[in-house]
Amino acid sequence: MKRSQVIVMLVIASAVLLTALPASAQGRRPSSSYRPARPTMSPWLNLSNQQGGALDNYHMFVRPEMQRRDASRRQQYDINRQGVDIQSMRQSMSGVRQAAGMRPTGTGSMFMNYSHYYPNFGRR
Repeated sequence: MKRSQVIVMLVIASAVLLTALPASAQGRRPSSSYRPARPTMSPWLNLSNQQGGALDNYHMFVRPEMQRRDASRRQQYDINRQGVDIQSMRQSMSGVRQAAGMRPTGTGSMFMNYSHYYPNFGRR
């Protein structure tokens, strides 16, 4: 090829590369709220672990990991259950407030209100 053809091809290629838009997969950031439905790695893979120790690999790696996962699962269940209980208490308390005619806390208050200490302050 001639030198001028090579230069023209390089100019065209650089123009295409400079004006190219990123693909949609490259422009998005991965979602930080992604949580897989189940663990991505089985604790049983640690049976072949070669780190060694006083215990066998099951009692040193596999069983503690399974206990940790069970504890995390129970804790998540308790947290979810507690949230449901709190929500039901809120709903029942709002019904009690409406029935008794109670006003919510904080109504009628002011910042820096000293009228109960100085009844004539500010009245001239």
